[in-house]
Amino acid sequence: MDSYEYFLERLSWNDEINFFYKGKEYWMVPSGNGWLFYESGPIDEQYYDSWQEMLEKIRLDGKTIKELWPKIDG
Repeated sequence: MDSYEYFLERLSWNDEINFFYKGKEYWMVPSGNGWLFYESGPIDEQYYDSWQEMLEKIRLDGKTIKELWPKIDG
């Protein structure tokens, strides 16, 4: 996967992003005036007002996306 800084830049452009962590696929999708975050499969969407809020609040295995970045595959 690209650098974390490039990942942030893509979010700032409102790009739809998917990534894999521990064999599961996750999506970050701009939606209306906010963002959706969900795991592929049965959808359990989480809505956030901004991509910044999304990154602050999302936790996978109790860690932020930034903390997990070396283990994330694009």
